[in-house]
Amino acid sequence: MVSLNVRLFDLYDWTNNEETRNDILDFLKEEDADIICFQEYFTSDAPDVSNTTDTLLDVQDAKNLHEHFTAVIHGGRHKFGIATLTKYPIVSKGVIPLDTAGNNAAIYTDLIVERETLRVINVHLASIHLSALEKEIDEHIERNDQQKQWGDLKLLMRKLAGGYKKRANQIIEIERFIKHSPYPVLFCGDLNDTPGSYAYQRISSTLNDAFKANGKGLGTSYIGYYPSLRIDFMMSDPSLENVSFETMDVRLSDHRPLVGEFVWGARK
Repeated sequence: MVSLNVRLFDLYDWTNNEETRNDILDFLKEEDADIICFQEYFTSDAPDVSNTTDTLLDVQDAKNLHEHFTAVIHGGRHKFGIATLTKYPIVSKGVIPLDTAGNNAAIYTDLIVERETLRVINVHLASIHLSALEKEIDEHIERNDQQKQWGDLKLLMRKLAGGYKKRANQIIEIERFIKHSPYPVLFCGDLNDTPGSYAYQRISSTLNDAFKANGKGLGTSYIGYYPSLRIDFMMSDPSLENVSFETMDVRLSDHRPLVGEFVWGARK
């Protein structure tokens, strides 16, 4: 299993490398995972933009796709959201309603794996949108503008407080959904929160964190202004055993990919 916030496949050339999208596709093809969960997914039907969905289905052995779009622009051609791609048959799929706006989403995809049904939950919780603020902070530090730095700090604290509240409400809904699931759950995604957060504590009280079972080091998954954060997670129902887990040292987005392997506990 692979989980990755692909940052829109570098649609706006944040990496200053026009090959980043192809590099992501090459990485996924090499991993050849049975289940791939994308956050900040993007595809387009516009003639001047490569159709990510068609390309993925062309280069991957995994052909079964569950897409959910939270924003559609340019006459319905540019689509932004979240997606799960799998080699296993999809028997049911849907959206977990979150009381929020923006690009946050949670989807579930029910798969047949070794004659059993597995529910994969793929989430992207509320972001505090620090990218623009990060640039301003850098500029104010370079200019030693202490007044502006103080303003940055206050704005950062407001953003953090607002983000925590949104994610707390979202994770309560997701946790409730998991507890009522008729099938064992495999959970992954970008929580935009750390292991010390309320969101993590709620979800990890129900599911097992693969990093705790087999991860190494700090498990840093976010590559940005605060580069020591573990905000991406892969968790599973106790009936599933995590055989291996790795936070890959791959820089194709502002998040590192998570790669894990799971088996049914009774079938070790």
